[in-house]
Amino acid sequence: MTPIVILETNDFKTALLKICDLPENELEKSIMTLSTLFRYSDTKRRETFAKMVVITNGIT
Repeated sequence: MTPIVILETNDFKTALLKICDLPENELEKSIMTLSTLFRYSDTKRRETFAKMVVITNGIT
């Protein structure tokens, strides 16, 4: 099973535990997948937060 399949089919906590148990040759893919996921999530969070600040301050 690949890291992406594990993340798609399990809740996040369970997926992380399963990813830790993957064979060593899957670890690089796991790190790259998680890094991309966190980068994407952080970008979306920052965009959402910036919109909230603009709306809260009355700037449109």
